Amino acid sequence: MSLFDDLAVKTEEDYAISELINRKRRLLTIHSIIYYEYDDNIWPDSKYDAVGKELAELQKQHGTKHGYKDELFESWDGQSMTGFHLAKAATHEERMKALWLLRERMVYPS
Repeated sequence: MSLFDDLAVKTEEDYAISELINRKRRLLTIHSIIYYEYDDNIWPDSKYDAVGKELAELQKQHGTKHGYKDELFESWDGQSMTGFHLAKAATHEERMKALWLLRERMVYPS
């Protein structure tokens, strides 16, 4: 990334990619809360791992500055990160959303 990347004109595709990256980050955050704080899951580990790897590949191709918790996902590689740090940095709103999903036994959309 260069010093001027923030000034670059963004296309619709850039916005779509950023939204996809942010969505995967939110998914991983919610599932980390369910797993580490509520000691449960609504996704199998294989699904969490797959989304984590997809995110790592997207960030490798498109960088890590996309808005949602950039600092927590800066070094995300999809393999060595557990998500524990995501649960600990979660907001109250994210915790309530995770609790609601868990209580309703809903599968958070992928």
